[in-house]
Amino acid sequence: EFGVNVPKSASIAAMLAPDLAEALATAQERSAVAGVQAVRRHARVRVTLEGRQQLVGVDGLEVAVFGHDGSREGDPHLHLHVQVSAKALVDGQWRGLAGRQMVAALGDWQATVTASLATDPAWNAAVARHGLTLTVEGGIAEIGPELEALFSRRHAAIEIERDTLLADFHRVEGVAPS
Repeated sequence: EFGVNVPKSASIAAMLAPDLAEALATAQERSAVAGVQAVRRHARVRVTLEGRQQLVGVDGLEVAVFGHDGSREGDPHLHLHVQVSAKALVDGQWRGLAGRQMVAALGDWQATVTASLATDPAWNAAVARHGLTLTVEGGIAEIGPELEALFSRRHAAIEIERDTLLADFHRVEGVAPS
């Protein structure tokens, strides 16, 4: 599974105006397509050629995409889940994907999706129409960490747990962790 996650500030902005929500959803879909194309370049299957196992590229992948407009906690968080089947089409046959190459594709996926989102023309135009500024990650510069924190219960819970774990470590070990 791969994800298309937009910055929290973009999700907040999309709540404020329907045209921003529509432009962001379209940008996410385009980003997912670009990401799948990047993954496909990495995807390999093992085949036996001339008595030896070799890795070969694939002709096609089967993917399913579904989206959410909120987090598990109900905070605004527009994101897509992209499920890539464990099978790929090669020479008219479905074969199992080689896992190591799919793991290697994660970095390319993230870079491609982030760049695609941040440079999407419709998203850029919609943001500009509202007098807002995009960050390099595709978020909204005018929506700062303080506002984001108001819409991030999960982040707050993680910070509380982190502080508890650090305090417990210090109490037991007598020093802060390195």
